[in-house]
Amino acid sequence: MAKHIQSNAADFGKLSEFVKPYEAVGRTESAALLIWFLETIFRLDETDAQDAVCDRKHDVGIDAIAVRDDENEVVLFQAKRKQKLPATLGDVDLKTFVGSLQQFQTAAMVNKSHLVDYQ
Repeated sequence: MAKHIQSNAADFGKLSEFVKPYEAVGRTESAALLIWFLETIFRLDETDAQDAVCDRKHDVGIDAIAVRDDENEVVLFQAKRKQKLPATLGDVDLKTFVGSLQQFQTAAMVNKSHLVDYQ
């Protein structure tokens, strides 16, 4: 049985108001939403939230990376922001994201991946 989450227009509008200050020239609307989320919900400071975002073309579904050194943890984010209601998301982006998680399974895999450059 398929389950759907639906947003209502009022909530959608409120979210857009919250995210508006995070919109900037050259920044996608999804990145603005993600920075808002990283600051407001995930509790990163402004600089760390902006630095975490790597939402670009060919980003293999990873839109932000936050490293929590104290917890020995790497947290990966994917964000999609639709402009109109009703809107649906397919599963291609999610499958790409899940496939990208493979390179974060162990410290050795992270160290040898193209995502980390120690030189």
